[in-house]
Amino acid sequence: MDIGSILIKKITSTLSAEENRFFEEWVNASLKNRNLYQFFLKKHQNGEELPNVDEINIDDAWKAVLEKTGVETKRPYNKNYARLVLRYAAVITVLFGLGSLYFVLQNPKESAPNLEDGQWGNKNYFT
Repeated sequence: MDIGSILIKKITSTLSAEENRFFEEWVNASLKNRNLYQFFLKKHQNGEELPNVDEINIDDAWKAVLEKTGVETKRPYNKNYARLVLRYAAVITVLFGLGSLYFVLQNPKESAPNLEDGQWGNKNYFT
């Protein structure tokens, strides 16, 4: 069934029972569909001429609804941005790990505690 002709018939109250079931399923399927129906219904109630069934373009009508309501569509989540952030986080982690390893290898006596006699540095923690 063509939704364009069903919309016109619904607004003009000339739907058959089968077409009405199809319309109810369609309009309840999404908020987008409900808004599109309400858009055409308001045009009809304001005395505007409804387009010919063959002239209805659902995408263009939906764009008109968005423009009139002032709703902006959200930009889809950009996967490349997440990858970029993760890439920089990985580089920073590797650099931090290499810097720590260099520090430990350059100063092995200062960085490692002496636990053989129960001391950590100059303080005795076990007495």
